[in-house]
Amino acid sequence: MADTLYFDGFLGVIQPEWYTPKGQRNIFPKNRFMPSKSDIQQFEQEFLKQYSDAIEKHHTLYYEREKEFREDFSKEGWGEVVDYKNRGAKTGRKAERKLKREFDEYNRTYYGVELNGIRFLRIEFSPHKEKWVEIYGAGESLLQNYPPLMFELETGLLSLAGWTGKE
Repeated sequence: MADTLYFDGFLGVIQPEWYTPKGQRNIFPKNRFMPSKSDIQQFEQEFLKQYSDAIEKHHTLYYEREKEFREDFSKEGWGEVVDYKNRGAKTGRKAERKLKREFDEYNRTYYGVELNGIRFLRIEFSPHKEKWVEIYGAGESLLQNYPPLMFELETGLLSLAGWTGKE
């Protein structure tokens, strides 16, 4: 029932409103719609342009969220939160350069999600070739991947999923 789009270097799968990923049954948003091809085109045109800004916005929103609990942090701990916020622009630029090199190495899955009356396009990535990053000292590895993104269809703003600032 999904619709598949064929781009130059990757595939895009548009999921219908009833489909929920297996590992996310209890947390995936309930208000759903099937995005249109024009919604997907709008996202793909803005993806590279806004990726750096979305990362910087995440750093700022994280700081704003933690600011409420500042008294719970030690002086050094709070300094790390402030440093994280200040690294947002640099981290975003670095991630954008990496994305430009790897743009076509990831297929995308698109979901239509409505949260608080706002229509979003949720995008999840899956690499063509799995690359595992070992976590030193943990005995575990993580699949190298891009974070899920949210694209607000009305305004055309890109955010990291969960960090839209609209909640």
